[in-house]
Amino acid sequence: RKTNQEPGNQYEKIPFQPACPETKQNSDNEKNMPTLSVEKLALFDHVGRSYTDEEFDELCFEFGVELDEITSAREEAEKNAGGSLSPKQLAEYSDAVVYKIDVPANRYDLLCIEGLSRALRIFLGEMDAPTYEASGDPV
Repeated sequence: RKTNQEPGNQYEKIPFQPACPETKQNSDNEKNMPTLSVEKLALFDHVGRSYTDEEFDELCFEFGVELDEITSAREEAEKNAGGSLSPKQLAEYSDAVVYKIDVPANRYDLLCIEGLSRALRIFLGEMDAPTYEASGDPV
């Protein structure tokens, strides 16, 4: 089991994933919502509390996003390789729980762990919504 050796980081090292979220396609080749993959423990650390999978699924539903899949990097590698990976190769992947969350395409602020956790904390009433002011001369 690999762990990230940076000071203060207790999360498992997950193989590199592209910064751009996945976009699933349906059978008609139309694009659906982007999917954010985020490690469960890291998300809960950002949100400031823990949930069972069922509680988090319900929170996602109430907030307006969908918990699409609960998986891990190891399960994804195994699924994508079609069972052709050796136990040694599989051991290189993390078994940390990863949530795949479908996000509405117009909510760019939810496409990272920081944005999603901030939005959930605001939704739960644990944080005030940020206010922004324009500065400088109007164009």
